[in-house]
Amino acid sequence: MFNFKQIPRYFSWFFKQFRKILTKPQFSNFKRLISGYILSGKKNIQEINAIYGDKDQSSLNRFVTISDFNLEEIDKARLKVAVRKLGSKRSGFIIFDDTMAVKTGRKMEKANYHRSGVTKKKEWGHCFVDSVYAEQESNILYPIKISSYLRKGDADKENPFKTKREIALEQIDFAKSNGVKADTVIADAWYYSEDLVKELKSRYLKYSLGVKRSLKISVKRRKRIKIGEYIKSLEKDDFEEFKIQEKIYYLHKTEVSIRGDGKEILLVSYKEGDEKNIKCYVTNHINWDSINHMKVLVKRWSIESFHRDTKQHLGLEEYQVRKYRGMQVVALAILAAYTLLILNASLSLLKNFRPLETIGEMCRFAKLSAQKSTYWMRRKFNNLIEGRRILNQLVLVKNAKV
Repeated sequence: MFNFKQIPRYFSWFFKQFRKILTKPQFSNFKRLISGYILSGKKNIQEINAIYGDKDQSSLNRFVTISDFNLEEIDKARLKVAVRKLGSKRSGFIIFDDTMAVKTGRKMEKANYHRSGVTKKKEWGHCFVDSVYAEQESNILYPIKISSYLRKGDADKENPFKTKREIALEQIDFAKSNGVKADTVIADAWYYSEDLVKELKSRYLKYSLGVKRSLKISVKRRKRIKIGEYIKSLEKDDFEEFKIQEKIYYLHKTEVSIRGDGKEILLVSYKEGDEKNIKCYVTNHINWDSINHMKVLVKRWSIESFHRDTKQHLGLEEYQVRKYRGMQVVALAILAAYTLLILNASLSLLKNFRPLETIGEMCRFAKLSAQKSTYWMRRKFNNLIEGRRILNQLVLVKNAKV
């Protein structure tokens, strides 16, 4: 394990956004916690504290579990700086989904059994609903919010029960009130409902929502049938072929009527080599052409990459805190760490090299810069040959050399 004598200097500008929200001791611990999720190999409080040397761990423990700072204000400041630095367009998307942090500790507050999207089984742990902002014409993606979903039996006066759809709507409102201009919402089939569609329409939002095959539709004013039955009637010639990011996709679209929703476009899609995994969506983007619809369906998977990165590189599944408040602080800190990394992805030190493209590369570069002095980094990266050697050996992913 490396001991880092100081937090990387290029993190400093990001932390300034939170100085007025936190007390001086809270601010110090806040910086240590967020930096720790980036720099530490193991993502628990003990290991995060240890990378800074011999400092007493109790201060960081209290900050995570009982400190009374306002989580919502921190999250607002984080999102606003992301919007200010990376921008937001009406043509952008708000994508939401849920994910599991599988745990083994039976004494963690409000942990319960939830269905895991990975194992497709019920697992013990915490369930989160989260959302990201993304754009079609660029690689811009940043997190909007992460919220814990509680079973009814785990809810209380301070943490009332909310359905995942209600949480998703709250996150959309949070995004819009803090500068996110996106007017299209994307989600999978677990979120679709007549009530959700009405709520989105009342907010003047467009949507592309996954639906189950059991949903009944009417095509060309014919008798209503299940989407699954309609799919059986389709031939290969009914699908258009598209090549996106070197992969082949097939899409069928048709105008349908859904009771309670009215006129919609039904999208039926699958990927070459995975023909049995047919996905169905409905959208109120009536006038879009097929390629736009296909690109949006592919874009939905960007939130899966976000889930993978927060777990693999920032420790969303590694926390060991027992208190529910502590779990909320950890989730917010991981969101802040992710935001910090993507905002610092294009560093002046690397202007002569390709930009850091993955969260793993960004974490490895941050560790390297924390272990070495700023003077050492600038001297090494001013030499193109030496800089490339260091990046290829210590930072970049395999087979992605500069």
